[in-house]
Amino acid sequence: MKPFCKRNWKTSQFKLTKGVGTMKTNMQVRFPLARKGNLGAALMLVLLVATVAHAQLTPIGDAYTNTADPTTNYGAKTLLDVESASQTAYIQFNLSSIPSGYTGADLTKATLKLYVNAVTKAGSFNVDYVNGTWTEGTIDANNAPALGSTIAANVPLTTADKNQYILIDITAAVQAWLNGSQANDGIALVGNSPLNASFDSKENTTTSHPAELDIVFVGGGTITGVTTASGSGLTGGGTSGTLNLSLLTTCSSGQILSWSGSAWACTTAKGTGTVTSVGSGLGLTGGPITTSGTLSIDTTAVPLLASYNKFTIGQEINTSGNSDGLDAFASGTNYNGVFGLSSATSGTSAGVLGISNSVTGNGVYGASGATGGTGVYGTSSGGLAVYGNASGNGYGVSGQGGVYGVVGNGSNVGVYGFSATDTGVAGFGITGVYGESYVCCSGFGGDFYGFSAYSGSGQSGQTGVGATGGNGDPSTFSTGGDGVLGTGGSGGADGGIGVYGLGGNGTTVDGVGGFFVGANSSSTGDGIAGFAGSGLAGLLDGNLQVNGAIYASTKDFKIDHPLDPANKYLVHASVESSEMMNIYTGNVTTDGQGEAAVQLPEWFEVLNTDFRYQLTVIGQFAQAIVGRKMENNRFEIRTSAPNVEVSWQVTGVRQDAYAKAHPLVVEEEKDARLKGFYIHPDLYGAPQEKQIEWARHPEMMKQMKAKREAHPARPSSPRTPVLPLRATPAVGPAK
Repeated sequence: MKPFCKRNWKTSQFKLTKGVGTMKTNMQVRFPLARKGNLGAALMLVLLVATVAHAQLTPIGDAYTNTADPTTNYGAKTLLDVESASQTAYIQFNLSSIPSGYTGADLTKATLKLYVNAVTKAGSFNVDYVNGTWTEGTIDANNAPALGSTIAANVPLTTADKNQYILIDITAAVQAWLNGSQANDGIALVGNSPLNASFDSKENTTTSHPAELDIVFVGGGTITGVTTASGSGLTGGGTSGTLNLSLLTTCSSGQILSWSGSAWACTTAKGTGTVTSVGSGLGLTGGPITTSGTLSIDTTAVPLLASYNKFTIGQEINTSGNSDGLDAFASGTNYNGVFGLSSATSGTSAGVLGISNSVTGNGVYGASGATGGTGVYGTSSGGLAVYGNASGNGYGVSGQGGVYGVVGNGSNVGVYGFSATDTGVAGFGITGVYGESYVCCSGFGGDFYGFSAYSGSGQSGQTGVGATGGNGDPSTFSTGGDGVLGTGGSGGADGGIGVYGLGGNGTTVDGVGGFFVGANSSSTGDGIAGFAGSGLAGLLDGNLQVNGAIYASTKDFKIDHPLDPANKYLVHASVESSEMMNIYTGNVTTDGQGEAAVQLPEWFEVLNTDFRYQLTVIGQFAQAIVGRKMENNRFEIRTSAPNVEVSWQVTGVRQDAYAKAHPLVVEEEKDARLKGFYIHPDLYGAPQEKQIEWARHPEMMKQMKAKREAHPARPSSPRTPVLPLRATPAVGPAK
């Protein structure tokens, strides 16, 4: 058949198709797209290709027969036994995958490959034709078809061939099957005395070495030409010898090869023109520029943010939406973020005037962002520094600060509040009410006692401290306040405990040290959340019971090292699985018949299902199999030799009531709001704010981060209860 060339040029590829009899071998050669002139060297194609066709077939059926057991079918066995006295193996290949029209003349070689599994007695065997139909699932010694002439005689087999392939030339048989002179009823392996051996069958999944028929067909030939037609973008084709293909060389200087949708052609790149002048618009100066120059900002019309600007007329800032009208910041010592001065000596003019139309807003609001700073400060030489008077539900004085909302300093009472019907002192803020003890070793910053019942009253004691966090705005994405916040004090050696709980003694049931219940109205209401500082996120000394699942990135045990317990630890990781799996192990020795039974507890099959087995022979070379699978809480082991010690392992998947009610979900889709967040963001190059808890509890994580960055939030020594006198706020230098 004459070779021919087919061109597919939209992807710059040639398909060279070479005929070999009635079979075809394809070769594709691809050329990268490039501008003319960017090609470093011409493309060279050596048009000389020799081809040979191969085929590999595995059996459609294999079995063996045993005259000692003439009615038993062995088609499902994993081995093909061949023994001179009684056992013959049968193998059949389906040749329908060979193209129609192929005959024995198209075949150069056919090789039978057999994998030797065992050689009990060395010897030889013949490969014979089978003269009659048979099926793998029904053949036995009584109904086996007659055997024909010998294809290969006296094929030797020694013990050295074990676990090896042997190759047998059966070219004549395959040619006869293709020519139709012999019906393809397969082949038979017939042992010659004293051979006793076995080969892997197609059912053997342990080694997966089924019999194989390797066929080599007649091949060869030479590509005799490559054409480069108009529109291909290539040149250098021909019909003989070595050809050098290259991009077209007919384009003019500066042109490129461009695809038009149907062909490649030389084109000139589009886009020309010259800028002749650049003017200066509003807020700019320096134009027009006709050759070269620089445009600059006109500082008489545009204020510079990095410079001091003085406005001679009033300025109005009017904003809408969720933004401040004016944000002013100062970083220099004695400079003010906002400074207002009214120079009038009479009237009601104010240096700074604030008016709020909101019923919950503030006319003037002061806040200090620095520790120890004051949001609003008042001083008086004899009267009240700050006085507030309110009727109804209002507050006489309301203060909100970065540390304290209201601080009072007096020779008698720092802060005094009185109410005949409600609360004397109410505090709202990061710390609603703050108390500090100045008596060493036994005092408390705050000391609260619940109601205590007297003997014989039958009453119960009441809670000593009741703390309820404030509610967030339910109409917005807000956050409720914390019920209790405890911060341990700093120490020269050990720091103090943030929150300490001690259960009370009971005559029947003792009280617990701490009791936590998460909210249950929406989602992520965790009972307790702990985050590691310089130590552990949680430390439990004693037994732990969890009535539910435990999720962890790793689950290890850590003990004092058995060989050096004073100086080292020993750490082991747990074995993980995608199933709720139990593992059971042991050793057993088979009896004189090579059999052993393993008895497991009576609850074994109630707890477990889907059993899997692992067997390991100890101390000698032998084979071990599971002779009988798990039944009535026991299974049986068989070995190829007697008195063999076997180490066994059985795994089972839990099927108890809890496991069925809570099946393991191996691949779990993250909730919509958790997507994009990670359990360990640092492992994926993501910031800590992408940790999963930032999606589950964003406000809690913000507070925790702020507390960590600001720690210690309290000074290590008690505060002086006297506030320093404040000078009049400084006025910045004249500008």
